[in-house]
Amino acid sequence: MSTVAVAWFLLLAFSAFNLYTAYRLLKARNLTNLIWIPVVGTVIPILLFAWKPGGLTLLSFPVLQSIAFYVLITIANRKTP
Repeated sequence: MSTVAVAWFLLLAFSAFNLYTAYRLLKARNLTNLIWIPVVGTVIPILLFAWKPGGLTLLSFPVLQSIAFYVLITIANRKTP
C-alpha cells in the first residue's frame, strides 16, 4: 500500500471521527446548526490534500481542525448558560 493511500485513509478516518465528536458535542447542547464550523475545518484540508498531496497540505489538517474546534467550543460556551 502506498504512503499516499495510507495518508488518505488516515485523513478520512480522522475526519469522520472529528465530525462525529463535534456532532455529539453540539447535539448534547442542542446547537446542531453550528455543525458547519467543523465541516469547513474538515473539507478545506481534504481539498488541499486532493489538490496537492504532500506533507505540508497533510499538516494543514490538524491546524485547521484545532482552529475549528476552538471556534466551535468558544461559540458553544457563549450560547449555553
